[in-house]
Amino acid sequence: MDRERQIELMKSAEARTTGYLRAWIAKPQFKAALHRDHRSDGAAPAPQRPKKHCCGG
Repeated sequence: MDRERQIELMKSAEARTTGYLRAWIAKPQFKAALHRDHRSDGAAPAPQRPKKHCCGG
């Protein structure tokens, strides 16, 4: 398979993936899950991860 054909296949795969994701995100149950708050009213907020420092700083 030559380089041009590989590039063409990758571009078509990206387009298909984008379409699949858009269709999946449009489903009502997924939208509801995105906007749902899973904590109960009295629960403490989730702990924050420590920040990573770059370059030994």
